[in-house]
Amino acid sequence: MSDKKRESMSSVDVAWLRMDRPSNLMVICGVLAMDERIPMERLRSTVASRFLRYPRFRQRPVNAAGSYHWQRDEDFNLAHHVVRIELARGAGDAELEALVSELVGTALDPLHPLWQFHLVGNYKGGSAVILRIHHCYADGIALIQVLLSMTDADRKARRAGPVPAPPTNRGEAEDDPLAQLLAPLAGMLKVASTAGSTLIEKGTELWRDPSKAIVLVEQGGALAGEIAKLVLMSEDSATRFKGQPGVAKRVAWADPICSRRSPAHCARTWCFEARTWAT
Repeated sequence: MSDKKRESMSSVDVAWLRMDRPSNLMVICGVLAMDERIPMERLRSTVASRFLRYPRFRQRPVNAAGSYHWQRDEDFNLAHHVVRIELARGAGDAELEALVSELVGTALDPLHPLWQFHLVGNYKGGSAVILRIHHCYADGIALIQVLLSMTDADRKARRAGPVPAPPTNRGEAEDDPLAQLLAPLAGMLKVASTAGSTLIEKGTELWRDPSKAIVLVEQGGALAGEIAKLVLMSEDSATRFKGQPGVAKRVAWADPICSRRSPAHCARTWCFEARTWAT
């Protein structure tokens, strides 16, 4: 395989990939409900023109002798990644929840890029689209932006949704729109990667001005104290919510909640609004 068709994976992407377990797949799953029946040809065309404009989605992660990299799938076939599933006529939320539950517990094929769209027919007289994609491709916020860029900006489908704006810094992100979404995270990782050289510079600075060492010692002492607290913490109490996770998963959702009722609910439950929406 030519090196031009390979690209080293970042440590963050490798971490998500290696955290995969049969009982806890690192796969993000999203569901879109449509009032109308969506033709398979239209969905595949949309995926081809708006999703696959990000080159990363034509690549799969490969482990070669302990070195992880992205490799282009030479046998890429859109039909493998965009498939149809028909529910029984008259199916509703219960049937769709059961289908999503089955899919979130099913691993993606490692021989191909780790994502798949499922076009679900007969859902409340319309359609649903289920997207499964491995977390090593991007974080949830970035993928939401990718999905929004796939949607139509008007009812007549004359314009696509907004594509993320190019980053201010130039480089790899210039040719890879997905990298544009991850530019802020990449910046933080770059800062972390230079920590070693920074410490050397700090050592020289302390030699010239020893008084600055006092501040660093105080900061280090506070950090050591926090670490000690974590080490000495007792185990959590045993509850019915603890145990070994199984492979089978259960997905469910509720009807929309009026946002005007949220503050009152938070006041009654002594809970932050963000946590209210999450639960």
